[in-house]
Amino acid sequence: MAGGLSTVGQQRALDACFLAAGSHKIEFSTDGSAKFAGVADTVISWSAATAATPSVTTHASALLTAAFTAGGAITHWRAVAPDGQALTDWTPLATARSFAVGDRAELAAQALKVTLD
Repeated sequence: MAGGLSTVGQQRALDACFLAAGSHKIEFSTDGSAKFAGVADTVISWSAATAATPSVTTHASALLTAAFTAGGAITHWRAVAPDGQALTDWTPLATARSFAVGDRAELAAQALKVTLD
C-alpha cells in the first residue's frame, strides 16, 4: 500500500510549487489541449495552502485579464510557474465563457483552486 501525504505534507507540497518567488501566471484554452493565443497570460498570486485534506491553494483577489486580441470561448485554465512550466493540467472552468476582441475576463477571488487530489 502506498503512503499518502499528511495534511502538513500536502500544504508543504502545494506551497513549494505555488508560493515560489516570481510571477506565476494563468493560461487559458478554448479546448483544454492548447493555450489560446487571443489573450495574454494573467499574473496570479496564490494563497498559502489550507490545513485540510485535501489541502487547497487558491487566489485571494479577483483576476482581470488583458484585453482579448481574438474572440473565443474560454473553457479551461492552467497554472504556469515563473519558468514557464505548467504546474497543473488543463482544468475546466465552472462555465465556459465567450469573449470578443477588446473584452476582458474577470474571475472572482477563489474561482481557481488547486489540490493534490
